[in-house]
Amino acid sequence: MNLPSKVDTKPSEILSDAEIEALLKKQHNFYSVSCDKDGIMKPLRIKKAKIIDKMMERNFYRFDINDDFTFISINENRLKEITLENITDKFFNYVKELEPCTHKILVESNNESFERQITVTKSMIREALLEKIGEYFSKRLLARLQYNGKLKIKQDEKHKMFFYYSNGYVEVTPEGYTLKDYSTLNEMIWESQVLDREFVVNKTKGMYENFIKRVSGYKDKTNKEPITERIEKRIESIRTIQAYALHDYYDYKLKCPINTDERMSQNGEPNGRTGKTLFSKALQKMKNRDNDSTNAVEINGKDFLDNGKHKYEDCSLSTSLTIINDIPKNYDIDIMFNDITEGIKVNKKNQQPYRKQTKMVINTNKTIKINGESAKDRVVFFEFSDYFNKNHSPLDEYKCWFFTEWTDEEWNRFDTYMIESCVVFLKKGLIEAEYINLNNREVIEHTSPEFVDFMNDFIESGQAGIVDIVTFRYDERINKQSLFNAFTQAYSDFSNGKFKQRTFTSWLQKFTQNHATIHPISKAHNTEGRSNGMDWIIFKKK
Repeated sequence: MNLPSKVDTKPSEILSDAEIEALLKKQHNFYSVSCDKDGIMKPLRIKKAKIIDKMMERNFYRFDINDDFTFISINENRLKEITLENITDKFFNYVKELEPCTHKILVESNNESFERQITVTKSMIREALLEKIGEYFSKRLLARLQYNGKLKIKQDEKHKMFFYYSNGYVEVTPEGYTLKDYSTLNEMIWESQVLDREFVVNKTKGMYENFIKRVSGYKDKTNKEPITERIEKRIESIRTIQAYALHDYYDYKLKCPINTDERMSQNGEPNGRTGKTLFSKALQKMKNRDNDSTNAVEINGKDFLDNGKHKYEDCSLSTSLTIINDIPKNYDIDIMFNDITEGIKVNKKNQQPYRKQTKMVINTNKTIKINGESAKDRVVFFEFSDYFNKNHSPLDEYKCWFFTEWTDEEWNRFDTYMIESCVVFLKKGLIEAEYINLNNREVIEHTSPEFVDFMNDFIESGQAGIVDIVTFRYDERINKQSLFNAFTQAYSDFSNGKFKQRTFTSWLQKFTQNHATIHPISKAHNTEGRSNGMDWIIFKKK
């Protein structure tokens, strides 16, 4: 017998016949039975209000988002986002388990009355529901699944972070971390946040800690050489970057970590395979219970461009981290400015879009366009060392697949290291690493390797040109046309009529914008202009 837990008062084995009959009537109370004057049964009449009651008994509720709403289920204090179809299926499954229920109907006919017994089966109820399924399970009707009270979802605080494990939840502060029992948790959390592993402190050095050391620039294969101060700073930087990405808090200046490669190959293309994707997987392992969870969502860079207004359709109500992997060359970060600061717009097909605040992380093998100081102020770069590459992978180094082939002890080391990284972040904030080759790579990708070589030689040697020599001096006007001629003479491939002075000027601007010791060239700074028929530039020291 199907006896829902919310209506059972004691085990069915010790219920009396009268009690069983009463429970059956309660289970079948969402419809009414009637007969005509001849005692012939009329179609079942479904009671919409009772459908709502039954769904709320099973903890299905409406969840408001902006000017729209969706649906959730609640199991104790754990939430799960669901759809209309989920609710409909749940009710039909309930009906599927119902045992037949006999109803006594008093029939009035020709001033006489008699009693008729009608037994209603689950197939009869199913048929009645299917007749008007769009009416009984419409979004408009199920909007009445209103939660009695205020749904408060647990989020991180400015100086606190929370991670959820099978044996309790970890509260992280600048002073340290504590494993707490779920009985002390008063707010709701998403079911998919509860990781399917226990949190056990293990401070011995693990694979992931060594991986972070490698991608930060430590290359000694014996692991015996001391870590330099420079690499220590880079390790501290990437630890705070990953903790920042995990911090489900948004009431401060929001930035977008951009992971790229330290080394460029000879043709100007980055090498890739340096560990950026593995780094992102580690973030997801701290957020997502399983592969179906959407607390941390990874989006392919190509899909991100192609999907337009639906580019964030894989995100959900629980999403707090969005990772964009392999974003294409020359992508303009300005397009994402509002997404970083104001939240992403989740626009699923056939649903009302809504805005959701998440942290953003970008992985790219190439540089992207960042125009203006305000845009630069919203990103933080980290250049991954080339220790890992196409010829030497983490599998080669550690002899196992990360995450899928780890022992429980290795998971304990990973969790402890990640939690302790969060302590560092809450104590010190987001630490940015000094650039290694980022500026030079950005110039190469937006100009050409030949141009960068030409300018570096010009500044270092003090002159350029084969026919008309151009002399390099700080704070003096240099004829732009003469410098253009010197470049095209030195590199004949650019002396083709297609390469214009205007392009050369934009390259000069890009070069000085990313130079360590020279002020950017611009008319606004009076380092570029025209007088007496000559276009000129001035190189000024920073």
